[in-house]
Amino acid sequence: INPVSARSDALIENNAIFRREWDTIWYGKASVDATGWSAEIAIPFQSLTFRPDDPVWGFEVERIVRRDNQKIRWANHSQNHMIVNIAGIGRIEGLEGVSGTGVDVKPSYRAGFDRRYEPADDDWLGRPGLDVFYKPTSSITTVATFNTDFSDTPQDLRQTNLTRFPIMTPETRDFFLQDAGIFDFAGIVDNGKPFFSRRIGIVSGQDVPIDAGLKATGRVGDLNFGALSVLTGSSGGYDRESLTVARASLNVLAESSIGAIVTRGDPASREADSVAGIDLRYRDSSFGGSKIIAADFFAVGAGSGAKENAYGARIDYPNDIVNFGLAYQWLGDEYDPPLGFTPRTDVQTWTGRYRQRW
Repeated sequence: INPVSARSDALIENNAIFRREWDTIWYGKASVDATGWSAEIAIPFQSLTFRPDDPVWGFEVERIVRRDNQKIRWANHSQNHMIVNIAGIGRIEGLEGVSGTGVDVKPSYRAGFDRRYEPADDDWLGRPGLDVFYKPTSSITTVATFNTDFSDTPQDLRQTNLTRFPIMTPETRDFFLQDAGIFDFAGIVDNGKPFFSRRIGIVSGQDVPIDAGLKATGRVGDLNFGALSVLTGSSGGYDRESLTVARASLNVLAESSIGAIVTRGDPASREADSVAGIDLRYRDSSFGGSKIIAADFFAVGAGSGAKENAYGARIDYPNDIVNFGLAYQWLGDEYDPPLGFTPRTDVQTWTGRYRQRW
């Protein structure tokens, strides 16, 4: 929020991702007076997912002073920690006995008119839809969608592609954005993702209707879980398909996790292709005092043959004044997860960086 009450929101995921496509309900107002400016923000508990039996919450405030290129934080003021690093932020206590349960219902109706002149024939076209978001507990969210209407989804940003490989377009649909960070796998941001939700409802650039879908996500203790199942309709030569994704990870140590993902189904084929993968994620934001060190390892099997598999590892030291990283990825020439994003296969990739600032 800024001094004239202009607002934006985003979701921080896994101490690294700043997902601006995310949107939720909250309120904010700012005012300017002789002493400066102030802002007040109100966030309904139902807009958040939290552990109801924990009276200690993480909290952080950052102010950016543009004229001085200065950032001021309430708690986590280390230069090594950006705002996306929530490990080590401030603590607020006393929020006890609160509940984030409830139901959100979003009905929709898409209407149209089709006129044919030879032979003469007029048809009114209608497609009712319904989205129901239900939180049985403050830490679990379930979503049901029927005849899903994505007409209120923001348009994709126009991108110019000068390569022979497809480019990634971020997810903006509410059904798939709900707890999308739980489905994040090994920190892969582009090539090699075993699950990419944009593959559902869009096949080879063609819209395919979603007839129904169910999704459940949440965090219970140290377990993070997410599962979704979608039934797509037949359109443009594509048959009706059932697509399923399940993801679970277990928090270990202070900021690390071990997890697995399974997908089943192919948006463009009736074959029930299955993909399974495991990932190990290590992170320590207090290494050597206030330094950050992170490492990831993953392995994915998209078939029975060795050429249908993928694996990789990465280590990062994103600090001042020394910042370095090293990553390796191997993708077999037949590695092609039907619900993933793999624009380039049969490749071994080494990536390294080193930076030192004075």
